[in-house]
Amino acid sequence: MHSENSPPPPPENPQPKRRSKQIGIFLLLCLLVSCLTSVLTLTLYDRHVVQKIVAVDLSGYVAELRELYLAGRITDAELQRRMDLLAQVVDEVPSHHVVLMADGVVRNIRVIRP
Repeated sequence: MHSENSPPPPPENPQPKRRSKQIGIFLLLCLLVSCLTSVLTLTLYDRHVVQKIVAVDLSGYVAELRELYLAGRITDAELQRRMDLLAQVVDEVPSHHVVLMADGVVRNIRVIRP
């Protein structure tokens, strides 16, 4: 046996299976938090920072308004209201969007029509 002044002997094999299970859960939790953080960061970056390109079909819209006005289907006030609507739609495009004329766009770009 041991004397009263000597320290107690170290415990024998302190449950290695439980410790490895805790490490596995910790690593899984770290992986999950890392994946969620990455997805959230990329989503926020894509929605608020990255430059997007949109096109406005200005010439098509103006040609349509011109035809309606010349045919007498819309009044001066309606023409002015629709032109103001066009300006409002273009002004509401977020600042991280680049606005192009739809005449120069071939494909794969969202076209805004008022």
